[in-house]
Amino acid sequence: MNTEPRLVLELEDILAELHAARRTGDLGRLVLLSYFQLRRWARAAGHQILASRTSDLFLACPFGSRDDLLVGLDALIDEAERARARYEASAASVAAA
Repeated sequence: MNTEPRLVLELEDILAELHAARRTGDLGRLVLLSYFQLRRWARAAGHQILASRTSDLFLACPFGSRDDLLVGLDALIDEAERARARYEASAASVAAA
């Protein structure tokens, strides 16, 4: 896991934008952020599983409904949140040492 401060800040920005788009129901923005921004971040940070899941979600098109797509997007957001939590835990352990 790459823990460069720049990558941590980028992830926080992406998550803030994802949550705002989800809250307002902006499906186009959610797709754009997930496929292009989150996937790019995951590759740069060395999170190949997250990058792969992002690609797989969109390659599995078409979706049966809007709700099916939102379930997949919510899972990606949850996984990105877990990555952020791991970064915070890692930073806390370094600071404590």
